[in-house]
Amino acid sequence: GFAFSGVQADSPPPSLTYVARSLRAHPVATSSWSSGDVLLRILCFFLIFAPAGASLSVDRLRVARDRFWEFPARAPWALRLVQIQITVVYLSTFWYKIHGSDWRHGTAVSYAARLEDFQRFAMPGVLSHSLLFSTVMTYWTLAIELMLGILVWNRAARPFVLWLGVAMHFFISLTLRLGFFSETMVASYLAFLAPAAATAVIFAVRDRLAAIVARVREPRWTVAPRSSVRGAQPQREELGRVGLPTGT
Repeated sequence: GFAFSGVQADSPPPSLTYVARSLRAHPVATSSWSSGDVLLRILCFFLIFAPAGASLSVDRLRVARDRFWEFPARAPWALRLVQIQITVVYLSTFWYKIHGSDWRHGTAVSYAARLEDFQRFAMPGVLSHSLLFSTVMTYWTLAIELMLGILVWNRAARPFVLWLGVAMHFFISLTLRLGFFSETMVASYLAFLAPAAATAVIFAVRDRLAAIVARVREPRWTVAPRSSVRGAQPQREELGRVGLPTGT
């Protein structure tokens, strides 16, 4: 996860280590990489320059356990690089798609849904062979990608646009096996969360975890003294005689 990639003074950044090892594992066969592989490597490269270990990380837990939930102010340049990268992905994807005849004619989704090598769950034939459904979904996909490339920079439109992106990638992940591209894209949306919203979500998670830990540590039962147990035995026998539950 992004939160656990921190820059340390005495060792290489985990994000740099991941990029180096992935390139070493596949030095030549880069054609076998999926779009999710490439995107994850790019984002990890940006994290090399980010103070990801300053908060909510293993580094923070080791250095300042009592200040784990604090958020020191840092320069946002690495975060801006992630945001720009995501918008470039959507804008370049939109640009290439509108130059394809299948996307312009509204049939691209129908063809993609019938690629058996990539199918996760087969779409019902009434949908995959429907020209109306394919046209609507094809143009709607183009519209969402264009909005994610432009309107995501508008603070008022950003929540609406990001939720559309989540819905689009959920539909893609549900129907097609494309590695972890959709999951990586949705995770990258965290870079667009407003600081106040991100803080509220993190504190809500913190409070929830604290409540769970307190509930687990709370004793569920106590051992009764032997005297009270012996005294309760005649009462249980009496209840048993009249046909009532004894609680044993």
